[in-house]
Amino acid sequence: MKVLEIAHLDAGPVTSRVGESNHHPALRREWLDVNGRGGYASSTLLNCHTRKYHGLLVSRLAAPPGRYILLSKFEDTFSCGTRQYPLTCHQYPQSFFPEGYRLLKTFQQDVCPVFIYEGEGVRIRKSLMMVGEEDCLLVRYDLDACPAPGVLRLLPFLAFRDYHRLSRENSFLRGKTLTVKNGFSIRPYAGMPPPRHPDEYQTGLARAALMVPCL
Repeated sequence: MKVLEIAHLDAGPVTSRVGESNHHPALRREWLDVNGRGGYASSTLLNCHTRKYHGLLVSRLAAPPGRYILLSKFEDTFSCGTRQYPLTCHQYPQSFFPEGYRLLKTFQQDVCPVFIYEGEGVRIRKSLMMVGEEDCLLVRYDLDACPAPGVLRLLPFLAFRDYHRLSRENSFLRGKTLTVKNGFSIRPYAGMPPPRHPDEYQTGLARAALMVPCL
């Protein structure tokens, strides 16, 4: 198992300037998990995408043919009392928001990538895994320590774009969701496979999965 202490990689505060980016060493290091059928999940150690090829569920489809980024990322936030703890961040011109990198203490590469967040008595482990020979992403959150009951909120950023191309706001997006057993399904664009999002919650543990048919 490979363990990296994020704080030891820190060369100073994370900054973003026009024409200049990726100052934090962890932004220049990437993780990758594959499913053995052409799909993968990948990002930087800070879980802040810096390349158009980054995504949490990138699938190789037969129809339409090619690799597509179906799920770009989760904007995940843990709330405890009046405090909110972001577990991700986005890079914008001259800024990063939310500042989830401040809580990220350790990255572990074992069977799958594991991210450990700590601060103010809260300790959360987030694990990401692509299922072998399936277009399925498993995400697991373990709450190791917390001073009071909390709530985990996940906001999925669906992309559904060719991984060589970027997308913009368009009128073709269909935002209607359908209720399925233990979750929901959505088909954002005609001709694309509908991902399914089943949920499972236990005391101190949350699991989420995003799956598409193996086409």
